Amino acid sequence: GTSGVARGDMLDWRAEERFVRIVHERMARLYAGRSRMHAGDWLRLFSPAVAATKGDIAGVTSRISGLDSILVEDWAWRTRLRAYRNADDRAGALRLARAATESPTSARQKAEAWRAIGEIELQRGDTAAAKTAFSNTLAAWPFSDVALDAARQLSALPRLTARQHLEIGRIYLRFGDATRGRDGLVRYLKASGIDAHTAQPVRYEPGRST
Repeated sequence: GTSGVARGDMLDWRAEERFVRIVHERMARLYAGRSRMHAGDWLRLFSPAVAATKGDIAGVTSRISGLDSILVEDWAWRTRLRAYRNADDRAGALRLARAATESPTSARQKAEAWRAIGEIELQRGDTAAAKTAFSNTLAAWPFSDVALDAARQLSALPRLTARQHLEIGRIYLRFGDATRGRDGLVRYLKASGIDAHTAQPVRYEPGRST
């Protein structure tokens, strides 16, 4: 039912982190007397999520029209993207995600948009476009859970560039995965055509096996 879908949405750890931050922001504004926030606003937030789960693009659009601007920019954007993907409208999902990468927005939203593009391009069978999108995810927000997930997906793809191996290795090292981190650095150092001056400091990065 609706409550089950809402709970599933909230238990998504990436969405939950953003949800908590939005709550804090909105409560701060409320107590500063600059805006009004009601319980109904939060209840309306989950109605689009239900529609998105069903792939109801029109339903999502109509349900978010009256939401607070911060919610529309953040949570609702993700909900719209999920609706397109659940409706198997890859062209619409790509259009929405690409627009998010070009608009002035948060690093998280830009990174999430690039990650979504990578995943959709994989579904379309365009591995080259997927690799580019995942690399752009790492560049958009390198110290993030979104980048770690993109690195995981990127590392599974064939014929990566030396630079991509280096980026993947560094991401894993930042998150404490020494084994995968060293593997990425070693693959970079073994790649042909890398610049010797660029490669030298990589040999001494933390986690590099001797």
